[in-house]
Amino acid sequence: QRLQELGGGTTKTTDLLGVLLDAYAEGVLSLQQVKDQLLTFLVAGHDTTAHTLSWMAWEIVQKPGLQDALAAETRLALPSRVDVTSKTSLSKLSLLDRVWQESLRKHPVAATGTLRQLKSMAMVPTSI
Repeated sequence: QRLQELGGGTTKTTDLLGVLLDAYAEGVLSLQQVKDQLLTFLVAGHDTTAHTLSWMAWEIVQKPGLQDALAAETRLALPSRVDVTSKTSLSKLSLLDRVWQESLRKHPVAATGTLRQLKSMAMVPTSI
């Protein structure tokens, strides 16, 4: 649908979908490659976000009073649920930003990963 909206031309946008569709329109990527790239970003983004949020939640519960302080900051900065993602609203959440940054510093998802190299190979029996 988005490609039809573009009329087959390029948009030179900076959002992920626009960049990929521009590459498709210019013949750099096939439509299948565009779909594959989108899936990769969605899955990778989901995994790293979940990992980071899990560590952030763990850090919050380790510090007595931090959860209450974050809730108070949120109520003050965002008195209603209207426009909670605006840059102005989010810029008022300085404690949350510091907690987020500290969680990323202490538990960097992309830098550590979960891959390990085997020192030796062990065969596991496949029958009982």
